[in-house]
Amino acid sequence: MGIQFAMMACGLGMISGLAIFVLSLIYVVVVCLDLLSLGSPDQSIGEPWFSVLELLIIAVTPAMVALMATVHAWVPMRTKMLSLTSLIFMSMTATLTCSVHFSTLILSRTPQFRDEPWAPLLLSFQWPSLGYAGVFPIIAAY
Repeated sequence: MGIQFAMMACGLGMISGLAIFVLSLIYVVVVCLDLLSLGSPDQSIGEPWFSVLELLIIAVTPAMVALMATVHAWVPMRTKMLSLTSLIFMSMTATLTCSVHFSTLILSRTPQFRDEPWAPLLLSFQWPSLGYAGVFPIIAAY
């Protein structure tokens, strides 16, 4: 591995790791602020907190892909295939996550979509919602 490549990979890893840490910390603070602002535990996340959380999720996923790319750059040759597989899955997860959260952020504010009778099933995070579909296998496992 060349010196310049190693320095670039190391720098990318440190920047993306720091970005993940800072964005996650901001996410926790925003969630806490939102929970403190709720009048009742039955209330859902309100504005502007919901939009901020959506934007933070969209911002953190590219940093996660960059961190996995750095890991892939540094692993020994015998494990490159495994790290490449991890990088591919992280990229797929980031793509899906960004798509879902971007759609929720944009479409939930568009009257043509928001006013449809099926919109709450797709755009809300109140039970039942397709936003929680990924939780079903975890619940079923227990």
